[in-house]
Amino acid sequence: MREPFLAHQFEAQRTGYADMFPDSEHEVITLSGRPVGRVWLDWSAEACLIVDLGLLPEYRRQGIGTRVVEEVLARADGAGLPVRAHVERTNAPALAFWPRFGFAEVGGDVMYSEIERPAPRTQA
Repeated sequence: MREPFLAHQFEAQRTGYADMFPDSEHEVITLSGRPVGRVWLDWSAEACLIVDLGLLPEYRRQGIGTRVVEEVLARADGAGLPVRAHVERTNAPALAFWPRFGFAEVGGDVMYSEIERPAPRTQA
C-alpha cells in the first residue's frame, strides 16, 4: 500500500514542478550507476532556482550534495547569476547545509526560508 502512495505522491510533485517551471532541468543523481537522488533546476535570465535537491537517506552526508551544489554554483557563476532556493524552516540539516556555500536568508514565510547566494561580483 505504501509503494503506490509514494509513486502517486512523486508523480504529483513531478507534474507540479513541470507545470510551475516548464523550462526547468530535472536530473537523476547517480553514484556508480545507481540512482541516489535528484536535482531540479530552473534557469532564467535573472537567477538559477534550485527547485529541489534530494538524496536518499543512506547517501546523505557523503559529499554528494556538496558536489552537486558546487557544480550548480560554477554554472551560475559562469553566467553571472545568483542562485536561490527554499528550505523548510523545520529542516535543521538543510538550514545548516546551505550557508557553507554563501547562501543567506532573503525572505520567506512561516514555513519556508527563501535563501540566496548572490552572483559573483564582476571586476571593472
